[in-house]
Amino acid sequence: MNSLTHYGIKGMKWGIRRTPEQLGRRRSGKGSEDHQRSRELKNKGAKNLSTQELKELTNRLQLEQQYNRLNPNAIKKGENVAKGILAVAGSAGGLYALSKSPIVDNIRSVVDDRMLKRALIKVHGG
Repeated sequence: MNSLTHYGIKGMKWGIRRTPEQLGRRRSGKGSEDHQRSRELKNKGAKNLSTQELKELTNRLQLEQQYNRLNPNAIKKGENVAKGILAVAGSAGGLYALSKSPIVDNIRSVVDDRMLKRALIKVHGG
């Protein structure tokens, strides 16, 4: 093969990256009008809000909380998986530590003695 093939954008200069706006990936604005309004109200502080503004803000925040509770994102799902793994690992670690404790050694020796006595009784028929 003796040809140079270019798969980039025609006229694009080497080492120059396009901005997210040029790529069409960035949204215009920072959320809906309701979202922007709630952030403005939140930044004013509760003491500086009228009753109506406080109701608007409270309603918006409650709706956001309900939505987040009903639609857990991938991070929340990952957190729950990690918590489950750590719980199992903690239980396994606790059982291992318990198996190495002197109390368990004493229990083991008592159980072994009883089993040995039963075996001897069965062997000797008495």
